[in-house]
Amino acid sequence: MSAPEKGVINSTAGNYQQQLCAANGFTWDDVLENRAGRISAQQSKVQSKDARSRVGGIVGGVFLVLLGLGVAIMTLSSESGSLYPLMGVGLAIWGIYQIVSKSKKADNPVESFEGVLKKKSVLRQSGGGSGLVGALAAAAVDSALNMRDYYYECEGGPAIKVSREGHDALQEGQRYRVYYTPSSLLLLSVEVL
Repeated sequence: MSAPEKGVINSTAGNYQQQLCAANGFTWDDVLENRAGRISAQQSKVQSKDARSRVGGIVGGVFLVLLGLGVAIMTLSSESGSLYPLMGVGLAIWGIYQIVSKSKKADNPVESFEGVLKKKSVLRQSGGGSGLVGALAAAAVDSALNMRDYYYECEGGPAIKVSREGHDALQEGQRYRVYYTPSSLLLLSVEVL
């Protein structure tokens, strides 16, 4: 599909592109904004969700640093083995890594990849009870309720989580360009090529 003007979709693939837009909750104007490297005004909620995800990662990292340092300091002063202080330091280092990785704001608010997309469906794991019986019961409930996560995948690109409607609307074997937020991999739009 060539690059049509604002608000105009070629009639050949237009119906399918419109179905993808509707199933994934975006418009053709959103695709054009994403193609230009911008998040549209309608997609600003996705941008705020992306920011909340980054802030949550930073807060979690700070918690890990404090917890790790606390474990290391408390176990150094006690008669416990030398493994616990090392675990505390390791936890603190992991927290620092989380803070640094989530603090990096992407240079571009919109990233994309293109290629032949595949659909992926993964049964969500809900934790369940303890032991084998609890795990089997939880798996049976998850399967019965069809609690799945759906993704678009392409070789060389990240797996992007989508709704069931978006998953079902995708025709495998075609070339697409997928626009997403780089830090939390949230879908912005999909373009049929």
